[in-house]
Amino acid sequence: MAEQQDVVGQLLREAAEEAGPLELGVEQLTGSVRRRRLARAGAAGLAIGCLAAGAVLTVQALRPSEVAVAAKPPVVTARPTPGPSGEVNCTGKSTDPLMKGWESCQYIGLTLEQGRAQAATEHRDFVIVWRDGVSYPITMELRPTRVTVKVEHDRITQALIG
Repeated sequence: MAEQQDVVGQLLREAAEEAGPLELGVEQLTGSVRRRRLARAGAAGLAIGCLAAGAVLTVQALRPSEVAVAAKPPVVTARPTPGPSGEVNCTGKSTDPLMKGWESCQYIGLTLEQGRAQAATEHRDFVIVWRDGVSYPITMELRPTRVTVKVEHDRITQALIG
């Protein structure tokens, strides 16, 4: 474990000496890492980003096959992507990869029996989680073969696949 830590530390020191302050090229570091076969757990990518941003690196070997690299100060490489707005577009497939359940819209407005028939044609389990003000128990694991619905006056008002 200490052996890997020494090797990674030496690699970073050599790269810094060769390139000078903040002039380390991606090719130089990745070439050195590949030669020494230390491209594990994303350490090379993090080291490249940290050195380019002028951060101080802390290298720690977790196990013989894993190396952790941390930067001080933390380096932000990209803006965070906004999450889903909470609205589902029921006119077509959602383009947002985080938005799951757009297929659920086809169930909204159906009667209870129509919803059960639709789920049966899609080979999905049909589970009622709320009916006319009464909640029913449900497990919270992700199951793409299940559609959970809320029913009010024999009409499906909310549905979620998964």
